[in-house]
Amino acid sequence: MYASIIQAQVPSDKVEAAAQLWQETIANNPPVGWQEGYLVADRGSGQVHAVALWDTETNAKAYESSGRFQQDVQQFARHLTSPPSRSTGDVLAQGRR
Repeated sequence: MYASIIQAQVPSDKVEAAAQLWQETIANNPPVGWQEGYLVADRGSGQVHAVALWDTETNAKAYESSGRFQQDVQQFARHLTSPPSRSTGDVLAQGRR
């Protein structure tokens, strides 16, 4: 399993709007290979993290190289105070209750 983490900053009064847009743009229309995702935010500071789990490293990296990531960022541009950063890596451990 592979993961990506996108870190972004939005104004604190735009966190809910960004979450709704993420639900509509990503969760309801997932990229190829996207298995599940979570949007985590600090409502007070506007710090947002989008965590995605992918079936393969190839699909996780293709999301960025295909141009889909850039298209999605453009849809979020009105909510962002700075460009987002994205990192990827192997999932080394997982826990569930």
